[in-house]
This record gives sequence, C-alpha cells and structure tokens, in this order.
Amino acid sequence: MVKITENQMTIELGLGEKPKAYSDDSYPFEKLDDRLFEILTYYIFKEEIRNIKIYSERHNRITLMPGVGEKGRDCTLQLNEKYTGVIQCKRYGEKLDKSNVAKEIIKFTIHYLVDNSIITDINNFTYYYVVSSDFTGPAITLLDNFNTTIENEVDLDTWTAEVLSKYKKFEGLKLGTIKPQLLDVLKNLKIEKITGTDLNLLIDKYDYLVDKFFTVNKVVSIAEVEKLLMSKDLPFIEFLQLIYEDINNIDGIKSTDVKQQLMRKVEIILKQIRDLGEEEFKRIISSIKVPFLTLFQDPQDIKFIDNKETIKNIIINLSLISFIYPDLKLMDKKGQAVLLNEDRHLAYLHTVERSEYNLVILKLLKYFNEPDVDISKIDSVIIGNVAAQNCLQGLGSANVDFKYIIAEISDVNMESAEGKEEFYNLKNKYNFNYHCEFAFNFQTKETIKELITQLNNVLGGDRVEGI
Repeated sequence: MVKITENQMTIELGLGEKPKAYSDDSYPFEKLDDRLFEILTYYIFKEEIRNIKIYSERHNRITLMPGVGEKGRDCTLQLNEKYTGVIQCKRYGEKLDKSNVAKEIIKFTIHYLVDNSIITDINNFTYYYVVSSDFTGPAITLLDNFNTTIENEVDLDTWTAEVLSKYKKFEGLKLGTIKPQLLDVLKNLKIEKITGTDLNLLIDKYDYLVDKFFTVNKVVSIAEVEKLLMSKDLPFIEFLQLIYEDINNIDGIKSTDVKQQLMRKVEIILKQIRDLGEEEFKRIISSIKVPFLTLFQDPQDIKFIDNKETIKNIIINLSLISFIYPDLKLMDKKGQAVLLNEDRHLAYLHTVERSEYNLVILKLLKYFNEPDVDISKIDSVIIGNVAAQNCLQGLGSANVDFKYIIAEISDVNMESAEGKEEFYNLKNKYNFNYHCEFAFNFQTKETIKELITQLNNVLGGDRVEGI
C-alpha cells in the first residue's frame, strides 16, 4: 500500500486554494476540493485518535490513501498491525441521498470480498462515513439501522448490480454468487456517520487546522472593533506565549525527537527574551532586521502582532543556532545580535527578501562599514532567508565577486597598491557563513545527529558534537 507522507500533504495543500470562511458562520467544507477535504479529515481523525479515548482504544494509526486504486477507502485505520477501520469522504454541497450512501458501502464491501486483507476482523472494524454537508432523511434512517434493515432493502439488488457493472475490477463477479457473503459482511459492518456540523465542532477544537484549509475573514461587533482600535499591540508576555504555541503546533515534523529537542531550545530562548523585557527585545529584533528592511528603523515602531510570522521565524532560527552554540546570549548592540562568548560575536541577520546574492553581501558590507557599528569581535555572519540560486540548486555557497562588490562601496582605485590592499583586507575581514532559506529546515530530519550535522555545515565555527 502506497503511503502519503505529511510532507506530501503539505505540498498538496500548497497547490489547492483556501476557500474564504467567516468567523460568525460554519466552515464551507463543500468549497474545498475533494483531495483537500480528504486531507482535512485525515488531520481531524489523527487528533481524535491522539486525544479521545473512544478512538484511541480502537485505532492508533491513520494512513491517507494516494487517491487512486484505494478500494473504497480514503483513509485506513489500524490498531498496531490490524486494520480496524476505514474512512470514506464525500464532499458535496447537497445532502447525500440513500442510494449513493448505500452504493459506496456496497462498493467497499465487494472490495473486501475480493481482498480480505483490508479488514482484519469484521467484529472489530468501523466504517466512518464523512460528508461535507449532511445526509438526507432516508439516508440517515438507513445508516442508523443499517445492520438490521439492509437485508430487506428493496433496492439492494439494484444497487449491487450497478456497482458490479461500474467497476472493471469487479468483472466476472455475479450478484447471485456473492450476495450471501455480501449480506454477511453488511449485517456486521459497524458504521458511524460524521456530518458538516460535526466537522465544524472538530475543526474548532483543533483550531490550528483552520488556517491550513481556510482564509478566515473575522466578523466582529462594533464594540470589538473599538476595542481593537484602542489596543495598539498584543501584550509582550501574551505574544511570547502565542509564539510558543505556534511553534509547538508546527506540523509535518518527521522526528518526534527533533520536535521535542527544538521545543526545549525554544523554551530557553523565550525565557531569555522574557527576562530581557519588551523594550530590549524590540531593540534586538531591530538590530537583526535593520540591514535589509526599513520596517524596524525605530524599535518603538515594532508591533508584535503585525510581525508575528517574521519574529517566529527569527526565534526558530535562534533556537536552532543554539543547538551548536548552547551558551548563546542575545544582545541589542548593532551588528552583534548574538553573543557566543566574551570574545566572539555572531551577527545574525534576517531578511525575507529574495535578493541577488551579491546585492545582499553589498548591503551587509555597507552596513558593517557604518561608523556606529562595532565589528571588532564579529567573526561569523549568518543571513537568514537569502535565496541564492546555487543554494537552491544544492551547490553550496556562492562564489562571491568581492572585487565587484567592494568597488561599489569604495572610492579607491582597485588596481592601485592601496586599492589591492583594501580589497584584500575587506575580502578576508569576516568569516561569511551564508545559508539558503531552507538550510534550517529541521522538519525533514530523522535524527538529532542529522540536524546537528546540517547546522554545523551551515553555521561553521566551534562544533558541539551531541546534545
């Protein structure tokens, strides 16, 4: 069976369009495309299995099917190595009627008759029927009394014949031959229905899923609008808690160990930030951002809530840097945002710009040549989110044309003895450790050792070989 990884799901999510939702209304599940509806259902069941006893006692694993050849299954459920459930998703704007409901269950059952491996024990197996809207009245009656009434359904033979004729895999199967086995399974198949109303309650319970699948337009009362206008920003401590929760809810991390270790580092960095206080933290953020954007020229202009994603990414990267520099200390001195020890400083600079590689270095050199920047103790420079083309192609750091760059910021003749000396000195002044925008991608790493190897390759300097 082909298994779809959460990284693949993330890619599929990126390809789909998020429908608009309004905070005072139910979510428009019917506007998701079929595949995104299946992925949403997968995430909801995954959380239910993790958090709700009634589900965790039945299943401890869920797998999303690839979307083709799935034998009437959008997701499979297992308890250890036993198949204990299946999920069938149907995304319709209208209510699902009795005929379509019955034929879908019959199709799955015939697949089971052909391949008994998809159900380990019929007496410990649940068929979950998930719909984006609801079922019609007759369909609800059928599902609520399925085991006792299906045998006497007047349309059972018609439904079964239609299913047999529709699917090539069922060629050669005859209604009269399979009906006794079919009825035996149908009369023992446990069925649970989940409607759009149920999904609304579930997605609100696991609200991080809302942003994954919908673009939410918040509808607020006039009183709430006035309150928001009065409030300039989220309080500092509340913001740090929000950042912690956001990072803790990052999805698709391959290794639970990597996730746990990262969260420990995040807690240390956030405690350090809390102890520094709001004003000093704003100055640190400003020193990290100033070289590339004018957004944070004055620390007083920084609004936490408006820049949550940028600040979150900075905190994640600082936490990752601390894997190999565990004594890392934050500081607000211009050009020296990270203190490694008394004699060695690391300049960590963050930008969301996709600039030309040489242009970024040019900006950096201009910044470090400003009179109020103390560069005496800086020996390494890390630039976050700079997408050099050769990095994107996996070719490592770019070959920097220092001669061109220095000529852009120097008035001396580069061919003269004085110019050559200045060029040589500037070229060798710093240990530039640039990284690509995905160089700190901890989500794909399977072990802490892999992560530390990657970070050492990116950051350089003194190494910490283990945690």
